[in-house]
Amino acid sequence: MKIIGLGCLLFLLFSCHQKTKQKGVETNNEITIAFGSCNNQHLPNHLWKEIAKSNPDVFIWGGDIIYSDTEEMSVMQQNYTLQKQDTAYQNFIKNRDVLGTWDDHDYGMNDGGNQYAKKDSVQQFFLDFFDVPKDSPRRQQKGIYFSKDYKIDNNSLKIIVLDTRFFRDDLTPDTTGVKRYLPNYKSSATMLGQQQWAWLKKELYSSKANFNIIVSSIQFLSNQHGFESWGNLPLETQKMKNLIINSKAKGVIFLSGDRHIAEISKD
Repeated sequence: MKIIGLGCLLFLLFSCHQKTKQKGVETNNEITIAFGSCNNQHLPNHLWKEIAKSNPDVFIWGGDIIYSDTEEMSVMQQNYTLQKQDTAYQNFIKNRDVLGTWDDHDYGMNDGGNQYAKKDSVQQFFLDFFDVPKDSPRRQQKGIYFSKDYKIDNNSLKIIVLDTRFFRDDLTPDTTGVKRYLPNYKSSATMLGQQQWAWLKKELYSSKANFNIIVSSIQFLSNQHGFESWGNLPLETQKMKNLIINSKAKGVIFLSGDRHIAEISKD
């Protein structure tokens, strides 16, 4: 396994070849995953052709699919449609899986959390973007979290996509102006919400995968910069670490977006 950086996009490469279907689980001899975030729908993105050269089987959006901070739902829908109909993007996504989460700007509110009034409506636009069937349970649940399993010969991979917006409590501003936010140590403050935490616990405890990729729109390990990160809610960060350890989930890798930089961190 190797990691390649290109601009603000990273590609996690397992390499790729033939696919088959087995009981609803994607099965490959090898698999290539590319991921990226922070895409302005009004500007041409020349990276799609570059990413395609690695022939990824799966592309994962890490958030900010579009930039659309608004409570005008007609504007939000137009911006999602503009990106979805982009010719370069349409050519790129042919014959490959596209998964993803949202961050603040495709959610609709800069640094927004559970206080954003239009989140239910935007969730439907988001699911439309990914062609999620109208009768899917994901249309009925609160939040956009979900998971998908892949088979690679006798090995397996689980991709767990988190929603770090829909349920997240308010952050604590740094009134000194040194940083944007300070850590919030309130025991009641949540990143994922009770229902999503319960779902994630079930996903990790039941996972037999060799690798468990957790997609979080904001950074999990990097917590000193003072912008948005899991470090804004330290008790939630520790809760996640405890869950990973206690579940004995193998090969946990976090993929995040948001920061407009490429970074590899290890704990």
